[in-house]
Amino acid sequence: MIDARQVASFAELARRRVVAGPSLVNESTVATRERVVKWCAADFAPALRVAQVTAQHRLDTAIQLFDDFPAVWKALAAGVITTPKARIFLEMLEKLPADLAAEVIDATLPDAGDRTPGQLRKAIQRAIIAIDPQAAQDRHEEAKRQRRVQSSPRMTRWRGCGLI
Repeated sequence: MIDARQVASFAELARRRVVAGPSLVNESTVATRERVVKWCAADFAPALRVAQVTAQHRLDTAIQLFDDFPAVWKALAAGVITTPKARIFLEMLEKLPADLAAEVIDATLPDAGDRTPGQLRKAIQRAIIAIDPQAAQDRHEEAKRQRRVQSSPRMTRWRGCGLI
């Protein structure tokens, strides 16, 4: 619950920074988000006693969770899921279209509190495949095309065997 409050606080403070800060007319939403995360992280890092990059990561996670996946944030706030489980949702759903991500959340969030992180990850994977099997097949085919085996001359040498 404390983590959920911190997420909400980070997102609200970042939102206020956007309103109060200078705005660039032609700046994309992604660029604005990155700029705000950097600014806020510079402010938060000393107070949290963490590195600025850690504060940036926490802020980015908070904004994404609060703005893009409100159902997951509500489950975190209610104590239904833990922060690591919320991060699993973010990692696995961030590249999916919003409507597909919403369906996956609807299918997996009700049981998420009763699952281990590994079980949750597998459940989300199964839900993604079940909801959009063609996209899963396309990702599989792309992964197959990207496969390769590399070797270098140094790989055939074994230290300690007199072959060097």
